Amino acid sequence: MTYTSTSREIDITWDPPLERNGIVTSYTIDLYYFERLCRKAGEAIHKTRIVSWSSFTENNLYNYWDYNITITATNVIGSGNATDIIALKTKPESMCYDFICLSTF
Repeated sequence: MTYTSTSREIDITWDPPLERNGIVTSYTIDLYYFERLCRKAGEAIHKTRIVSWSSFTENNLYNYWDYNITITATNVIGSGNATDIIALKTKPESMCYDFICLSTF
């Protein structure tokens, strides 16, 4: 699994399962994080996305924030086990004024 991030987006790519019990028909991505309230954590958020390929992009995220993701493969028989939790972090935003950069996290 590889991922890249910006301050507002995470892009993940992974290989199909090594031990398949049939053709993978979809992947379920579960995204967990805490709502951001005045630079601190608020309510826990859980989003589920279903994709047909082995990559995924989530945008409109908080900058410099922690996200946890699991991925589950599904075939015509059912779903397999989810991956271990994958901990990711978006990058900080920065503002540059006359070659002086300030982080905004």
